[in-house]
Amino acid sequence: MTLDETLKSIPKGLYQNKKTGNVYEVIDIGEHSEDASLFVIYRRYPNISKRIWCLPVETWYEKFDRLHIIKASELTESGDENCTAIITNKAKCNICGDIIESRHRHDFKTCSCGNVSVDGGLDYLRRCYKKDQDSYTELSEYGIKEGA
Repeated sequence: MTLDETLKSIPKGLYQNKKTGNVYEVIDIGEHSEDASLFVIYRRYPNISKRIWCLPVETWYEKFDRLHIIKASELTESGDENCTAIITNKAKCNICGDIIESRHRHDFKTCSCGNVSVDGGLDYLRRCYKKDQDSYTELSEYGIKEGA
């Protein structure tokens, strides 16, 4: 497979490890300087550790599924069964206008007026609100395996 063909078959974006469920971001495709073999250059999403890895293209297809990103507001009642990863865990307070985001497990965040809180990072979604459920707008995004 040529570099151009590989770039088309493994586009930049988010992928999920089939075994662990962890989400990774493809940065680019690299070419080995001596034997011209191709490697996928990727990192964990979100990139908290700042580490970057490479994996042979042939191995990539065996281990990863491409994710299609969907906003929580686009989910149907039964649509959540295809969700395989939380990409962002955030909400907007409709009273003070703050957008708050929980980035890791037990990262409990509250807006400046105290109306809404988010928690769970990329492990789970938890919402707490004082007024009612209409006092905040859900902004979380999910990953759905392509083709699901």
